[in-house]
Amino acid sequence: MAGPLTGLRVLDLSRVMAGPWCTQILADMGAEVIKIEHPLLGDDTRHWVPFWLKDKEGNDGQFKRFCEAVGRPELAVDPRFSTNPERVKHRLELIPLMVQITQSRTSHEWIEMLGAISVPCGPIQNIAQVFADPQVQARNMQIELETNTGAVPGVANPIKYSRTPLEYHKPPPRLGEDTDSVLERLLHKGAGEISALRQKGVVK
Repeated sequence: MAGPLTGLRVLDLSRVMAGPWCTQILADMGAEVIKIEHPLLGDDTRHWVPFWLKDKEGNDGQFKRFCEAVGRPELAVDPRFSTNPERVKHRLELIPLMVQITQSRTSHEWIEMLGAISVPCGPIQNIAQVFADPQVQARNMQIELETNTGAVPGVANPIKYSRTPLEYHKPPPRLGEDTDSVLERLLHKGAGEISALRQKGVVK
């Protein structure tokens, strides 16, 4: 079944996470997305390892509750740490203290304890743990797409339609994989012109 955005073409000049993730969602919904990347390096995120949210003591009230809960109430009234600007200024002194404290419990214990006192937190998970999460599984967020070298794991679109489920036809391309096709189909470039562009380093 065609996606709701079938027939639309999007030129993606964005980089680093937010923009590319947005256009990936548009592509999942049927739009034709043409992403422009650096011809040699590609988008910055091609070189990143996966990253996830980590625990953090945020505003002053949360920091005070955290300190009281871990038995270190004196930190919340210490002039170096009593306000967020001061904690930032003195972070090189604060970080070792936080490391020492946070290593005293497991992630599960921290989540239970901090959740009970309304201090936002979340676990740092590896890929396997993310996809083993019951909510992730219930939402069918892990997919596999076939390539010439075998199946490639991926993340499903978070938008779910009850009667018109999204279909995935193509895995994320390797850098430069679609260059010739786009130049030939949309800009009517011949093989010689494309070769000249490639020799100049204009395209991959």
